[in-house]
Amino acid sequence: MNRRGMRLAAIALVAAGYLGACALGPDPWSPKTYPREIKPYLKDTGALGGEWRKYQIKGMEETSFFFAREDRKATIAVSFTCGKYQDIPLDLLAEHLIFPMGRKPKIIRAGYVSAPRAEVYHLLAEGDYCYQDEAVYKDLGHVPRASAEMMVDAYVVGEPHCVVDLVYAAAPADYARYVGDFRGYLASLKVPVEDND
Repeated sequence: MNRRGMRLAAIALVAAGYLGACALGPDPWSPKTYPREIKPYLKDTGALGGEWRKYQIKGMEETSFFFAREDRKATIAVSFTCGKYQDIPLDLLAEHLIFPMGRKPKIIRAGYVSAPRAEVYHLLAEGDYCYQDEAVYKDLGHVPRASAEMMVDAYVVGEPHCVVDLVYAAAPADYARYVGDFRGYLASLKVPVEDND
């Protein structure tokens, strides 16, 4: 996998795990406890073309997954957090998805989207996305900070017991080229899409 591919895969993993990483508790926090709520998001809708490949996340977030384009120019991550955070407004939860962009990402669009069955919040931001902090590892030694200019387009869905993150990430030069695939995927899941560009 080339450097760009590693970068996008790392961003997808961060996005998929950011809200779900705190779900280290008992079964009531597991997405497996609420299969009816997450089932619509797990099905393969066939909305993404053959150039998108699906990757399952292993470990604690095994219900979460992401799609990456074969050319590694864009990713779509889907993650779940269940049994907690229902008392926190979706706009605050959505901000966690752009924490790796630091204190000053450019917020292009942010707001609730009209939805008939669940609360949906849309956040579109651009900034320097840090996917590796500077660190010293026992086996690797010094690893420098690594980041890339990215656009993150996130729809956060508030189901009765679960929060679902649907996140599209791409470099600014590639964002417009593949955002239609993301919107088509959201439509196939019946997640309302904010249409104005």
